This record gives sequence, structure tokens and C-alpha cells, in this order.
Amino acid sequence: MNNGIRNKVRKSFIALGVIIIFAGVSSYLELVKLSKSSRNVMELGAKSIRISTTLLDFVYYHNNIFYEYSQNKDNVQMKLQSEKVLQSIDSIVNDALHNQEMSKLLNPIIESVNEYKIAVRKYYNPEITSDANWYYHFQSDAHFDFVKGMKDYILFSQSFVVKETTFIDRGIYRSVMLGVVALLFILIIIMMFFVLLDIYYLKPVVKLTKSLDKYLSSGTPFIVKVDGKDEVYKLKELILDLISANRSAKRNNNNIFNQD
Repeated sequence: MNNGIRNKVRKSFIALGVIIIFAGVSSYLELVKLSKSSRNVMELGAKSIRISTTLLDFVYYHNNIFYEYSQNKDNVQMKLQSEKVLQSIDSIVNDALHNQEMSKLLNPIIESVNEYKIAVRKYYNPEITSDANWYYHFQSDAHFDFVKGMKDYILFSQSFVVKETTFIDRGIYRSVMLGVVALLFILIIIMMFFVLLDIYYLKPVVKLTKSLDKYLSSGTPFIVKVDGKDEVYKLKELILDLISANRSAKRNNNNIFNQD
């Protein structure tokens, strides 16, 4: 029978399996996405800190170069060492710009780097550095401005990490809710499956059993209503056929006995 018990039970378990598979695959994909996002955020945060600390180290080294120049007045050596530092700074920034995600974070400091290079090269001019207070002006105009820019960059990058972490937290919430919803659907289907099994199969079988027992023990008429055309209905029909055959056999036996 197409609508038999086995087929209905099979369909119910298939529905449960589909929901479980869908929930499992969806949760897995969400967790993979969250894992990738969290790893990217951690890498961005680590790279941002590494870049900012490296740039600050170069700036402090640059400050030492100009301090030594204020003492020995060796303009050629100062420019040579200074350009090496500026090239190193450019190299760090350019390497980081090749990373698409990092380029979003580096935009705030590119202007600071360019301004710093202009300010530094201004002091290559011996006429400017002949002033007794030139080193003080270098620190206030170039060095400390760039240090401030690096601090602002650190705050900006960390705020970006916090923002991305918020998205990850929302993703975790979605993943959890997806599992909760799937679990609720499974519980609802199990409850519906049990109710339908009880209504259409368990109770009718119990009624058939009780009615057949009463018929055999006291001759009470076997009357049981069964909905549908499944195995339970077929069982009732077979029992009725057996009862009918039993009655016919008894009548035949009685007729033979009366004739004798």
C-alpha cells in the first residue's frame, strides 16, 4: 500500500533527517565563515600593531639621526641615513597596501607618512639647520606629529577590529538561533509524528485487540471504526472475514448435526 504504515514512518524519518542535515550543514558553514572572519580580524589586528610599532621604531631611530646631526653637523651622512629610514617606511606601507583588507586600515596614515617625509626633507637644507633651535622645531613639526598620527592609527585599527568582532558576535548568535530553530522544528515534528501514530495506529490497534478479546470471551459484536485504507484497516477487514468464516463454519456444523 502506498499509504501504508512503513511508508508514512519512512517519510517522517526522512523529514527529520532532512531537517537535521540542513541544520548541521548550515551551522557548519556558518562556523566556517565565523572561523575565517575571526582569523582575519586577529591577523588584521596583529598586523596593524606590528606595522605601527615598526614605524614608531623607525621614527625614533630617525630622531636619533637628527640628534647626531645636531652634534656633528655631517649633512651628507645625515641625508644618507635619513633616506634609508624613509625608504624603509615606504617599503612597510607599500607591502601592507598589497593586502586588500589592510589597505582599508592604512588610508589614515598614508597622509601622515607623506607629511612626515616632506617635513624631514625640509631639514636637509643647511640654511634651516643653521638655526640653533632647528632640532626643537624638527621634533615638534615632524617627529611628534607623526607619533600622534601613529597613535591615532592604532586607535582607528583597534576600533575596526572591535567593529568586525561585533559582526562575528552577531554571526555566532545567528548560528545558535539556527540550531535552536532546527531543534524546535525537530521537536514539533516528533510530537506531530507521535500524535498521528497514536491516533491512526496505536489506538486503533488497541481497540481492535480489546474488541476481539470481548468477542472471543463473551460474544460481544466486533465493531471497530478505522479511518483510512492502511494496514490497520486491512487487519480489521481480515478479522471480520475470520469472524464471518467462523460463523459460517458453525452454521454448517449445526446444520449437519441437525440433519443427523
